[in-house]
Amino acid sequence: MKKLHFVYFAVVIILIASFFIYEALSSQHLSYHFSFVGYGGTFKYHDLKIIGIPIYWFMMLCGFVITFIVSKFKRSQYHLSTAETIVFPIIFLIIAYIGAKLLYIIEDYKTFKNSGFQLSGVSLFGAIYLVLLIVPLIALITKKSVFAMYDFFTPFGIILLACTRMGCFFNGCCGAPIIWKGFRPIILPVQLMEVTCDLLILELCFWVEKKYPFKGLMYPIFMLTYGICRFLLEFLRDTPKDILNLSHGQIFSLIAIALSIVLITIYKYSNKKEN
Repeated sequence: MKKLHFVYFAVVIILIASFFIYEALSSQHLSYHFSFVGYGGTFKYHDLKIIGIPIYWFMMLCGFVITFIVSKFKRSQYHLSTAETIVFPIIFLIIAYIGAKLLYIIEDYKTFKNSGFQLSGVSLFGAIYLVLLIVPLIALITKKSVFAMYDFFTPFGIILLACTRMGCFFNGCCGAPIIWKGFRPIILPVQLMEVTCDLLILELCFWVEKKYPFKGLMYPIFMLTYGICRFLLEFLRDTPKDILNLSHGQIFSLIAIALSIVLITIYKYSNKKEN
């Protein structure tokens, strides 16, 4: 993991996003140069499946597999047993999904009531909030440092966020509204923009981990930077802005930013007290 720089992956994602924008701008309406490009420069095959799995869930599965790889690489650094390197990513995924699902139900109870329980339909900030609450309990049960556990779990959340947004792009959801340039429709690949932000945040968090190991700073840094990026990107997304001209995602972003500032302040205060 030390030699792997995620900023390079971020550059690749930006180039892909630029390619889709270029296709929308340079091609005739609905006659794009490449068959996989769809309306307004989006990805065309919304019903794409890989080994029989819808692309959205396949990307989620990829993210889950990557968390196992990260866990294995960090086993010695965090003094984990073989069982813990396997169980912790599973626990994280369960907590993240429950949190995302619960916030979605709270956020849009009418839709949930009408459609009933489905695997789809999540609010990603719910995962961030619930992990924040549950990690101290995990640390208590496993008799590990709560700060070390926050640091250990942070990359899992960022990786799953990035893979989820890649799935959104391929699935054609969570995108931007149509922008008309003459007779050409353009839909900004805001999902890929968020993936780029996630990868840069991951790079930053690994730098924080190296400079301040086992201090618990990675998670609040993640919340702060992701909250800022998500708040700004929500202006580009086609989401209702019904609370003070802000979307639900922007409200949740502000909450995440506020929580992160509180946590960083507590860290600074406790650190000064120790010195």
